[in-house]
Amino acid sequence: MLKGIVIFYSFLILFNSHSICFADIKETQIWLKKHGRIYSLEELENLKELYLYKTKVSNINLIIYLEKLEYLNLNSTKVSDITPLKKLKKLKYLYLYNTQVSDIAPLKNLKYLKEIDLTSTEILDISPLKNMKNLKWLDISWTKFSNISPLKNLINLKYLNLYHSQVSAISPLKDLINLKHLFLSRTKITDISPLKNLKNLEKLTLGWLKIKDLNPLKELKKLRKLYFSKDQFTFYRDQINELKKVLPKCEIKEVLIEVGL
Repeated sequence: MLKGIVIFYSFLILFNSHSICFADIKETQIWLKKHGRIYSLEELENLKELYLYKTKVSNINLIIYLEKLEYLNLNSTKVSDITPLKKLKKLKYLYLYNTQVSDIAPLKNLKYLKEIDLTSTEILDISPLKNMKNLKWLDISWTKFSNISPLKNLINLKYLNLYHSQVSAISPLKDLINLKHLFLSRTKITDISPLKNLKNLEKLTLGWLKIKDLNPLKELKKLRKLYFSKDQFTFYRDQINELKKVLPKCEIKEVLIEVGL
């Protein structure tokens, strides 16, 4: 029985074959190159991983046949409508970076999702994520959304990137005690007091923020990397020097590139 197959052709054309039974594939990874187009997926019902990164794919209606899919990469495609994804009940990893996706409602009932990348999408509403208790990794950077209240119950979240979003209040994050990596650079945040509860934070970026008070950071004893922008090192010189004393194990550095990392 065929266990896996990797296809590296410009065009993916799947058809009935007497020599290969696609339905028997258990742990297949399929990659499409830059000019790939989907013609058929009916014969790959056991497919678990599908990579469509940087292809010309715009319509994913055929993906409904892949009910066992766990990993889907649609980064830098022409996809805008993800309605077919609501059929993928076993999906765990979803990457939509640099797409025209604006509505993530189809993800609402995908309870097994662990990682979602929504970087550089058109989303304004993340409420469909509010019940995703298994979510551990979420990137919503370079978007125009502003309300993060739907995240308040995602207690298993460990990685959250809000860089260059319109977020101005982070009180919904105060109970996300499992957060380890948090990226807040280039947002509209001024009050970071909710961060004092995030005792497990290890990496935090606050570049280009007009923060009222840095004292809440003194409570983050597990913090190992803290990033500010060059102007902040000048403006908050005394407070940063105090932080260095209180958090001797934390490396406080300047953000050298505008990616918030």
